[in-house]
Amino acid sequence: MAVMRAGTVTAAARMLNISQPALSQILLHTEDELGFTLFERVKGRLRPTPEALEIFADAERLSAGLDGLRR
Repeated sequence: MAVMRAGTVTAAARMLNISQPALSQILLHTEDELGFTLFERVKGRLRPTPEALEIFADAERLSAGLDGLRR
């Protein structure tokens, strides 16, 4: 979700307080596990694929639900 919000792996890594190479590896592993690409590179930025947009919506709902449980 951080990559989607930040637009770049570098900015997302900064948000998450991890290294850019570590986040790149997480992204590659996630794509491998899912069996499809989540982002396309366009002019130095990442553009989410339709599959990523669908997953993002589900992840946002899940995150909001977890936040509600924590309160």
